[in-house]
Amino acid sequence: MQIKNIPKERMELLLSAIADLRPDMPVRIIAEDIVLYQLGLVQYVPCTIEICASDEDIEELVEEVQDMEIDALNFTDESLKKPEIAKLQKQLEDRYAKYAIIDAYLGV
Repeated sequence: MQIKNIPKERMELLLSAIADLRPDMPVRIIAEDIVLYQLGLVQYVPCTIEICASDEDIEELVEEVQDMEIDALNFTDESLKKPEIAKLQKQLEDRYAKYAIIDAYLGV
């Protein structure tokens, strides 16, 4: 799977998130076009990456991140009144926020 025209900063976040969850999933940077940025033709350095994994492996990764989102949102207002539950929910939200970029770029 290739992802084209991803801003360099977002690419770095995506690569880091994938490496955290799937350190064995090979991801290559195919292109970084800094010249377009230096010429002022774009507002970011566009990059192209390739994820060398099966569609099934990518789907499993996306599902894992989507499950994190469900876990982070699966609280009632009543349960959040308890400090320990609110703290747990915040931790789950922070974890999902770190990996949400995977769903944004690889999810369907």
